[in-house]
Amino acid sequence: MAKLKLINLLFLVSVISVKAQDTLYLKTKSKLVVQVHLINSEMVFYTLPNDHSKTEYTLLIQELEKIVFSNGKQEHFQAYIYAGEVSAPEEEPVVIFKNSISLNLLPVMNGNLAFQYQRTFPKQGFSLVVPVAFMFTDYPLLTRETPNEIQLDKKIYDLGIGIYLNEKNKSNYFYIGPLFQLQEYNCRCTYTILHYDGYLYQYVQKAVFNRFIGAITTGYYMGAGKRFSCNMFFSLGYRYDKFQNNMYLPFTETPVTTIPYPGAPYVYAGINLCLNF
Repeated sequence: MAKLKLINLLFLVSVISVKAQDTLYLKTKSKLVVQVHLINSEMVFYTLPNDHSKTEYTLLIQELEKIVFSNGKQEHFQAYIYAGEVSAPEEEPVVIFKNSISLNLLPVMNGNLAFQYQRTFPKQGFSLVVPVAFMFTDYPLLTRETPNEIQLDKKIYDLGIGIYLNEKNKSNYFYIGPLFQLQEYNCRCTYTILHYDGYLYQYVQKAVFNRFIGAITTGYYMGAGKRFSCNMFFSLGYRYDKFQNNMYLPFTETPVTTIPYPGAPYVYAGINLCLNF
């Protein structure tokens, strides 16, 4: 409103009689009794009433609080006025915890404890994640590999690293990025053999294999600015299995074909309960 009034006065030149007096009220709480001649977008031009030399003085608009003219009208200047656009005030930055440790709730049903450490860089818009998992049971509910009857006994460890891209300085955000994992499993192959004396017995061989995983993970992080938060994610990628030692058919040197297709698509999902600090 003050800017509109000022535009109306931009080219206003007042021809004031010698006796007319105006008062300038400064933001320093002082005042000047003058004769105003001209007001533009930056300055007020005035002379002093008792100055017979009629020397013209100037005063910056931002130094003024108001002008009371000789006819009783007033012009107020509450804020700094300039010819350009008024910039919007900047939003206060969101306080975001940079570190979190989370537990994936879904693998617990399958005998897994899956944790994840996440280091967030809110100003740069990315996060570094390190998932770690292991099994706390000796008999997990895992599928049997066919046709060679190879049973996965236990996951020894699961270690990974990933980089997720996300929105900057947001407490709730979507993210996406690559994730690489290395898993190690114990496995075994069991055969039922008829002994020469007519008795049956089992012949068991054990081995260890590694699973290499590369995936793209996307998800939604809720509450990065709170002490407790939630992280839901979905991963889609490819896995490759490689055995560390061979297993052989009983009493032969014929190696067991471990897995018909050691490479296969990889799908994983989770709901993480996070502690932020």
